[in-house]
Amino acid sequence: MARRDWIPTRDECLAMLDEERVPDKVKEHILAVAGLAMKIGERMKEAGVDVDLAVIEAGALLHDIGRARTHGMRHALEGTYVLAEKGVSQKVIDVVLNHIGAGLDKDEAGRLGLPAQDYIPVTLEQKVVSASDNLFSGSKRILVKEEMRHLEKKGQPNAARKVGTLHRELCEIVGVDLDDMA
Repeated sequence: MARRDWIPTRDECLAMLDEERVPDKVKEHILAVAGLAMKIGERMKEAGVDVDLAVIEAGALLHDIGRARTHGMRHALEGTYVLAEKGVSQKVIDVVLNHIGAGLDKDEAGRLGLPAQDYIPVTLEQKVVSASDNLFSGSKRILVKEEMRHLEKKGQPNAARKVGTLHRELCEIVGVDLDDMA
């Protein structure tokens, strides 16, 4: 087994996506999410916030690696299996595991067919990737209100609330509305 502290570089992440045969459409989404996540992370750094940009970049670039195996809710879990096999740092694995929506608690996860555990972003790095992912439909940038409306229409008002709460938390940290960040 490879080392467990490895935070892959951008090029190493892109090579892993190719190795796993992640579809091109998914890669477009991944690159869009990673671009925004890095802007948010850099903004945090400028504000004096202690955040690990290497973990944000690797986590964002690998957050949907599991979509090479499934496009269902299990894609995050599948991604963690791939990354663990490769010896990627647990910090990056946790970003991938906890990026779905704005997090799922144990009960929500069980109802969605995932192992009953919490999938809630806790670290700033996890929150940045999760929030960035919520602001894209494919590779098209959307507003947080659009994502919240989409979730409400799907009968997921709790998820919509969590997306809004996470968005507001990060806006306060960076001092600008994430919707205004290009």
